[in-house]
Amino acid sequence: MLKIQPLKDDFKYQDIPYAQTSFFAKTQNIDNRKTYTFVFYNKNNNINFYFLIVVLPFVFGKKIAHIPHGPIFLKNQTTKDLKEISSFLKVFAKQNNLVFIRLELEKNNIFFKTPLFAYHTSFSQPRAEMILDISPNIENIYNNFKKDIRRNIKKAQKNNLKTDFIFGKNILKEKENFIAINKENMKSHNKTTHTDKYLSHYITLLSKTKNNFLAKTYNIENPKNILSYNLFVVSGNTAFCPYGASTKEGKKNGAYPFTKYQSIIKMKELNLTKFNWGGISTGKQDSHLQGITDFKLRFGGNKKKYNDFYDLVLNWPVYVLYLTRAWLKEKLTHFM
Repeated sequence: MLKIQPLKDDFKYQDIPYAQTSFFAKTQNIDNRKTYTFVFYNKNNNINFYFLIVVLPFVFGKKIAHIPHGPIFLKNQTTKDLKEISSFLKVFAKQNNLVFIRLELEKNNIFFKTPLFAYHTSFSQPRAEMILDISPNIENIYNNFKKDIRRNIKKAQKNNLKTDFIFGKNILKEKENFIAINKENMKSHNKTTHTDKYLSHYITLLSKTKNNFLAKTYNIENPKNILSYNLFVVSGNTAFCPYGASTKEGKKNGAYPFTKYQSIIKMKELNLTKFNWGGISTGKQDSHLQGITDFKLRFGGNKKKYNDFYDLVLNWPVYVLYLTRAWLKEKLTHFM
């Protein structure tokens, strides 16, 4: 039996990835991507599996779709489940004029295995995330930080840095300043970031949910000079950090590690038990994340690796064009 419902109560689902939450769905709508949630029940009216699917515009008036970090199986993935998903998605694809749908699955013979050169796209989520268990006492968590992280935290304390936590509509007061610092931070790392419009809408969404919060760090003697920002989305017992940035002065003063440390303390006060740092590198297909991966892993925690990509192909001629473009892009990237 199939039932369709929005993920209004994310906490009901065990260890739901950020990219399958209702908040993530709302952020996709910022870019005019459509999202749908499907929940599959068995004959006993218990959930077998569920997923959020994102539909994106493609070429020739056609579309593609991705199920980020899903489907989510409450029990082990079975061939029967995959056949049921395949049958359902074929109907969904026809209704939405889709060329292909990308899923994340364990090894199987039902769907087409995505070539590695097609992994790095603008819509795909990283292949792994770093999860920190924050249920132990704060001293144990702190002691698991690498020496350089602890040294920067002590430097920040010596420099009289302070972190404030902002909830609800008050987050909006920090919007323009966050966007400016994020842009400066990305430029210093020779990386691109989202548009101002996207980040503005994102922060507005963040402010509408009472549990989400923003952390800002500054020197007590000059509170208007913000040195570091972090945004946090809270789902169930987990806080996820989608964006963070610091200024050059903040980096010199240890502001960014200090913000993370103070935020973990705040999470514990909010009775959260997990901190999801977000995407990290697992190998060649996401080597562009290696720098940030090295930094995140210095705080301890464990890698949560997601399944490989598989595609349900509905239009092979156009799909072959897509793969050709992806292959050329990969070759040109390495060449340059």
